[in-house]
Amino acid sequence: MANKENITKWVDALKSGEYEQTVGALRNEWGYCCLGVACDVAIKNGLNVIVEEVEGEDVSYDGSLAYLPESVSGWLGLEEMPYALVANNERSLVCLNDSDLWTLDQIAQAIKETYLEDGDVNISVPMDTE
Repeated sequence: MANKENITKWVDALKSGEYEQTVGALRNEWGYCCLGVACDVAIKNGLNVIVEEVEGEDVSYDGSLAYLPESVSGWLGLEEMPYALVANNERSLVCLNDSDLWTLDQIAQAIKETYLEDGDVNISVPMDTE
């Protein structure tokens, strides 16, 4: 079950303007993708995650470079969700961030509508399959 308190922290961080957005990685020298922001928020709130710089550009979280590690998806209460949809758009958060180039604010709004407001929309976050 989704952890609304932690998801609220993630949504607030996405909307804060304090993160530069990047594509193709959770975090790299240019910024964070929406899932990288989730990792950073989880760490700032006490979750123990191994953070490593890889090849001088990308940063991995618990060994994952592009997908949400299980530790963070569990912190968000999303551990049982497979690849799926955001806001009836039939696109994953990775696709919205990397391919569709939604802003962090737009992604935050989709997450908010899905998890923090009543409704029948369902999303999930791709988990690391490495």
